[in-house]
Amino acid sequence: ARRDALKQLQSRVQQEGNIFVLMRAADLVVTKYSNVSLEAAVMAQPVLSINLTGRDYIVDPARMGIAIRAGSEDEVIAKVRALIDRPDERRALREKLQTD
Repeated sequence: ARRDALKQLQSRVQQEGNIFVLMRAADLVVTKYSNVSLEAAVMAQPVLSINLTGRDYIVDPARMGIAIRAGSEDEVIAKVRALIDRPDERRALREKLQTD
């Protein structure tokens, strides 16, 4: 059921190519623990940080205010859907990153 929910999102997942070109073109950057969230934030791109561990990361982009955190599969689906379907929320995240 979860996979079907993700398939219903009219989005394209790109996993190969120049990371900076891909991030600049993305409506939403989704990542687990990596520098990608920091790089996307510098580019003022909205970031969804997936953390299924139940513990804060040492460098936690959500805690730093540069990403939104999803802590479960259901939360990933809901937050991706919300951010893809609501350009105003993505725009607000970009504006926050540009002013901070």
